[in-house]
Amino acid sequence: MFLQLAGWTVGQDGERSRDYEGADVHYGAAKEGGWTPDNLAHNMPLNNPFGVNRIEHGEPVGNINYPSLAAAISAWEQSMAADRIRGDQDPNDFLHDLQHPDPPDKPYNSKDPLYDDKFEKAYKAVLKFMKLCGINP
Repeated sequence: MFLQLAGWTVGQDGERSRDYEGADVHYGAAKEGGWTPDNLAHNMPLNNPFGVNRIEHGEPVGNINYPSLAAAISAWEQSMAADRIRGDQDPNDFLHDLQHPDPPDKPYNSKDPLYDDKFEKAYKAVLKFMKLCGINP
């Protein structure tokens, strides 16, 4: 499973984006793109590791289908959300910056009141399985 998760967050050349070297993008991909078989079966064919939705009239209307994983990563790196977390070294900072931006920006996920708790659970699960795979986060 971790290899599938890692596939979400590395480029085709195997390198993570320089701008997010210290950020907890793994956890964002685990939370948004998923890492269970059902979630992966939905999001991997869309090349959408961050669960990015099309928004119409302020409402999500379906996940974006990117032509490649590299295109999805590039689009996310240029997004307002990515600007918020640039340079974050700690998962708490990462989550806070995504969900509690300076006005007039809106939270990354404003529809799920339990988003912070769900992110925390995904974070803990990723850490657990990284350690089980011998990866020291």
